[in-house]
Amino acid sequence: MKVLHVGPKNYPPSHGGTERVVYNIVSGSEDIESHIMVDFPQEEHANIKILPKPYLKKLGFIADYVKTKDIDIIHFHNETYIPLAILFSFINKRNVVTIHGCHFTNPKYNFIQRFFILFFDFVGAMILPRLVFCSEVDKNKFSKFVPFRKLYYVPNGVEIPDLNLLYHESKEKSIVYLGRISPEKNLLRLIDEANKAKVNLHIYGAFDERRPAFNELVKNALSKSEYAVWKGSVKYSEVLSTLNKYETFIYPSVSEGLPMSVLEAASCGLKLILSDIPQHKVLNFPSIIYLNTHSFSLSGLSNNINGTENRKHVKINFSIERMIKEYNEIYKSLL
Repeated sequence: MKVLHVGPKNYPPSHGGTERVVYNIVSGSEDIESHIMVDFPQEEHANIKILPKPYLKKLGFIADYVKTKDIDIIHFHNETYIPLAILFSFINKRNVVTIHGCHFTNPKYNFIQRFFILFFDFVGAMILPRLVFCSEVDKNKFSKFVPFRKLYYVPNGVEIPDLNLLYHESKEKSIVYLGRISPEKNLLRLIDEANKAKVNLHIYGAFDERRPAFNELVKNALSKSEYAVWKGSVKYSEVLSTLNKYETFIYPSVSEGLPMSVLEAASCGLKLILSDIPQHKVLNFPSIIYLNTHSFSLSGLSNNINGTENRKHVKINFSIERMIKEYNEIYKSLL
């Protein structure tokens, strides 16, 4: 079987969770010939191509590639590709779309953008051959409005590392954030609360080049802080070893799908402090602290979090093997 993945920013990943999900699917699917089309400029290879910038031009580019390479399944990633997938479904019904997070509540988009995102989400839910959600909350929400369609839920999977999980005296006492630096991640409030509580905060992640104004706000807040430090972006191969240096992970985002960074931190046995959004609560971690996204404090947080229990929970419910098996079943249902 040949599968074409369309939409990750780059491959191998150096950005957000979507890219890491695609990487895990591809690298773990030994019996599938995988092809990838990326959004950002990078070195091309035989099975890795860069998508053209004009949106509609992508359709012809993908169609030609599918025909030339005799592709069996086209797997689109993210909401931005739903209109393209709808158009492509008139040509080829063997396509899958994964929504890695519903962005109609995302503060980085304006009202008009959110309206169109929601509109195409509903149209996609009604007519796309296979629509997959990585968030159970989002899948259940859309199922109420289109009960006549079968929608799919496939949770993201992460590696369970064999790392130093027992000897915490050598670990960093700073709280760590690792993820995209973007408005929905609530980082400006996090930096402010770290200053108020006099808590050391280490931030890892790539700045979004498409939002220079927000980037300047974050950089300005960091320059004035005695407690919050940007530690740079992290290569995919170094994510788990970086997280394993710390005891406590924080993720105060206001909008998510199924955040890879949270699963990766839990897989390393870190103590978890997460925002109280439904997409976090539905993960059902056995030991956790929840924060209100609009008003929280880092002062006096309980230390009674069992990271080992969360690690076991990830191993059972969010393995890469389970994710690949469920996607393979969806692929085969289209053949």
